[in-house]
Amino acid sequence: YDLDDVWVEDEIYVLAWVQQTVTKEILNSGATGDPKLEYVNTSENIFTNAGGTFNSSVMNVGDAGESFTISFVANQPADWTASYSYAGNTYTGDHTATLSGGGVEEITLSVSTGTSVGVGEYIITISSDDPNVNPMVARYYTISGVTDLIVNNVEPWGDGSAYDTYDFEPLYVSGLEHAGNTTFGVCGDNVFAAGMKGDALADVKNIYFNVAWTFPALTKDDLRNYIKDFLDAGGNLFISGQDIGWEVDYFRDNGLPAANTFFENYLHAEFVNDAATGASTFTAVTDDAWFGTVATSDISKPYGTTYYYPDQVDVIDADGFAIFTYNDSPTKIGGVRSETDTYKTVFLGIGIEMIEDDAIRDEVVKLSHDYFYGSLNGIDFDNAMQALLGNMAPNPASYTTQLQLSNMVTSGMLVITDMNGRIVKQLPVAAGTENMTIDISDMESGAYLYQINDGVQYSAVKKFNVVK
Repeated sequence: YDLDDVWVEDEIYVLAWVQQTVTKEILNSGATGDPKLEYVNTSENIFTNAGGTFNSSVMNVGDAGESFTISFVANQPADWTASYSYAGNTYTGDHTATLSGGGVEEITLSVSTGTSVGVGEYIITISSDDPNVNPMVARYYTISGVTDLIVNNVEPWGDGSAYDTYDFEPLYVSGLEHAGNTTFGVCGDNVFAAGMKGDALADVKNIYFNVAWTFPALTKDDLRNYIKDFLDAGGNLFISGQDIGWEVDYFRDNGLPAANTFFENYLHAEFVNDAATGASTFTAVTDDAWFGTVATSDISKPYGTTYYYPDQVDVIDADGFAIFTYNDSPTKIGGVRSETDTYKTVFLGIGIEMIEDDAIRDEVVKLSHDYFYGSLNGIDFDNAMQALLGNMAPNPASYTTQLQLSNMVTSGMLVITDMNGRIVKQLPVAAGTENMTIDISDMESGAYLYQINDGVQYSAVKKFNVVK
């Protein structure tokens, strides 16, 4: 074939591919301009628990030898060790090699964890001596001893700026340190997904999802499904960020309801409004057993006054509880916790970076941590027990009466006695109960006392009357 004189032969390439005729799927392809050096991961999983080995291969698909440099970076605790083997030798740093035409050589990464807790990241980069070939990178991860995992949503910000424009990870670290937790680690959402895929996160009990104001978040199908799997297996989730609710609501309205379904079924909240009107303070719901004592904080605007979108939500079912409001308005809910037989969640309609007071922010993360571990005790538990018992109505009553309860976080027993202290009724009360109907048709006219206990702690004693 004779080329036209205006064509530059060195800039012309042949492209060939093999295609399945029915599905049109490309099974393989190549071009004369493709790099001769290739680097591929050959490990089934790139994320393991407690170290192990990871395999990859360098291939020279050309006829002549190719020279390159292997670069190795290990981001890991000081008492962990990591090395890689190539062509029968072991290295912990960079290595220069030449691979003959048609040759294939394995790279085996070996990681041993120590007593320190953490998530390790290992980066192997193959850089060809040919400056026209881009470096090829493989990343591997392992985890050891981590019970609480901070997961950063590694996506662009709502104003279009790059992910590394802001860094709010230290705020989560500060909160967990305030909680006295020494077994936490940090990773990106893509790394969390790899850990779930590799069944490496069995020791992780709680996730703290740092969404802040990044997009997309819960609308990423794989990530959301892995979070769902984590919760279904008994894990707990803290998630905060402005516009999380807005995003799932927007996608639902445009024919993609899965994220909104997760929001309602797992966070037990429904989106009401973007940029809650007049929201300037973040105030705890005072009768909540877990967060009710948190002081009020002003809401800051880290993204500027233009980009200020606190999510307003409602509690959607009996498993959800309002824990924070905007401007102390009961109708403007900005935070919801939930508790089921399987998992617990805490959702905030603002990012924790928007809680202006540092001490209050730390306390919110700490109390979420304590809520997940069920470690409400001492004076806090006493106060919670005193606050949970409401009044009976009607009072006096003849045949039935209703007892209102608030934040019944553990199961207990309702005990009714006469004025001489003799027990008349003992009725079990399940965790989460908000209203009980009590049959008093078999009780005689008179005054009675009632109290709830869990076998250790006791609520205040209250009085009601039966009239026949």
